[in-house]
Amino acid sequence: MAGKRQIVHFTPQKGWINDPNGLIYVDGEFHMFYQHYPYDTKWGPMHWGHAVSRDLLTWKHLPVALYPTENEYIFSGSAIIDRENIMGFGNGEKVPMLLFYTSHNPKTGEQMQSMAYSTDYVHFEKYKGNPIIKNIIGKADYKKDFRDPKVFCDAVRGGFGMVLAAGCAVEFYHSDNLTEWTFTGEFYPKKHGYGGLCECPDLFLLEVNGETKYILSMSMIITEEGAPEETHIMQYFVGRFDGYVFENEQPFDKGQLLDFGKDNYAMVSFTDSPNPLMLGWGEDWNAARRNEEKEFFGKMTIAREIELCEINGRYVIKQIPVCPTSDMETCEVWERQLTLKDGERIVVNGMIDLKNVGEAFFINQEKIQRRLRGNCEIRVFYDNGYYEVFADEGMIVYSCNVS
Repeated sequence: MAGKRQIVHFTPQKGWINDPNGLIYVDGEFHMFYQHYPYDTKWGPMHWGHAVSRDLLTWKHLPVALYPTENEYIFSGSAIIDRENIMGFGNGEKVPMLLFYTSHNPKTGEQMQSMAYSTDYVHFEKYKGNPIIKNIIGKADYKKDFRDPKVFCDAVRGGFGMVLAAGCAVEFYHSDNLTEWTFTGEFYPKKHGYGGLCECPDLFLLEVNGETKYILSMSMIITEEGAPEETHIMQYFVGRFDGYVFENEQPFDKGQLLDFGKDNYAMVSFTDSPNPLMLGWGEDWNAARRNEEKEFFGKMTIAREIELCEINGRYVIKQIPVCPTSDMETCEVWERQLTLKDGERIVVNGMIDLKNVGEAFFINQEKIQRRLRGNCEIRVFYDNGYYEVFADEGMIVYSCNVS
C-alpha cells in the first residue's frame, strides 16, 4: 500500500518517524513526541516531533519540540510533569513539562542522558546543565549502547526513578532532584526470557485481583544464527520493584510478548493517563530501511488500553484497541469480529491467514499457533494496508503491514 496514508493511525505530515517518545497526558490532552527526520523519508539526524490529541485518534501537529545539532542527535526518551517545580522552571503559567532524552554524538558514538523543559508545552529549551548522566569513551564504565531513559515517580522510595537501556541489560537509577542520578541495579532479560540488545524500556504499574504489580517492558533486537535478518520484539515481565531494581516474579522458559507481529516496535506507556495505555511504532526496521516512499514514512499503532489478567496462575497483559466509535465500513478502514473454530482456517481480505498469524515471527511461531488452534474470538482492525489483530480478548495481538 505504498504511499497511501492511514486514516486513524498517526503519520507525519512529511518525512520519517519511528519510536514514540514522551507519551504523557496533561490538561485533558495526550501528548506524543516521536523520533522524526522532517527532511527525508529515510532515517536521519533525529528530532523530536510533537502532536496532541484528546481522543487518541485525531491528532494536531505541533512544531518540532527538540532539534539536533552537529554533535547531538535527539534519541528516544520520556516526559514528566514537574508539579513541585523541583527544577525551578515554573513561571506562574503551566506547570513545567520535562523531557528526558538521549544525546547521541554521531561523531564519537557517545550516548548520554539529557533534559529539556517547557511551560507552554509547545516550545522547549534544553537544560543548560546537560548531560544529567554522562557516558564518556575511555572511562571504565563507558557503554556503547546507553539510551532511551524512562523517568517515573518512585512510589517506593520517593523521588524519581529511571529505567535505561544499556546493551543487553536495562539499568535503574534514582534521583531526588532530577539532575543527580545514582545507579541502583540492573536486569538481564536473557535470564528470564529472550536475550538481545535492549531498547525503549518501560516500568509501570497495573492492578490485578486487588494487587499492584510492576510491569517491565522493553523492545529488543535479536540476531539468531542462520536467520536472514535480525528480529525485533517487545517482551514484558511481571514482578515487583523495591526502588532499586526490578525482580521478575513470573519465570518462564521464554519471555512474554506484547505483540506477535513484526510491525509494532518501541511500544511504551502514557504517563499520567486516566487509563493505562500503550502505543508503538507500526513498522519493522528491516522493511523500514528498504522503504522507497517519497512524501512520508512511518506510522504509529492505534493506542491500546491495557489490563493485567491472571489466567491459571499466569499473568498476561490484555490489550484493547482504542477504536473510532463511528461506522468504519468503508473501503479504507474497517473492523471485523470473527470466531476461529478448532481446525478452521480464516483468510481476511485475501491477505491475513488468522490461523497461522504466528508464521511471520519465527522465534515464537509454535507458541502462538498452539494458542490459536482452539475456539477463539478474533477482532481485526484494518487501515490502508495495516492490520492489527486482537485474539483471545486481546491476550494475543498481531500487527503487520501488507502491501
